[in-house]
Amino acid sequence: MKMTINTALEVLDITDQIVTRDQIKTSYRHLANRYHPDKNPNGLQEMQNINVAYDYLSKIPKNEFPLQNHSNDENYLRYLRNVYGLTIYRRNGKIYVAGNSYPARNILKSWGFRWYKEKRVWWCYD
Repeated sequence: MKMTINTALEVLDITDQIVTRDQIKTSYRHLANRYHPDKNPNGLQEMQNINVAYDYLSKIPKNEFPLQNHSNDENYLRYLRNVYGLTIYRRNGKIYVAGNSYPARNILKSWGFRWYKEKRVWWCYD
């Protein structure tokens, strides 16, 4: 089986729009516990697939996380609003992200946002 990010996420039963390393590790541990050959003698093939998927995702550099499972901007913005409590607004063809964005700065950079120092907000073209 040719492994891609989407197939690896599918093997690990991850359907979220945005995927973090912690989600991958948690899902791997859960499935490894379920299909381990000592607990489930019929789960050897499934365990091999899980290991291959986890190895593939583990080799992705840390600066490429969080992974984007699909390409829908509204889901990314909803993620920022729900997880980090950021305020998001649109004006003049730009998207602005305001609030305590320090924990989300690497995510924002990876999505193409730029820091606007005078206004203390992140922005990108809509």
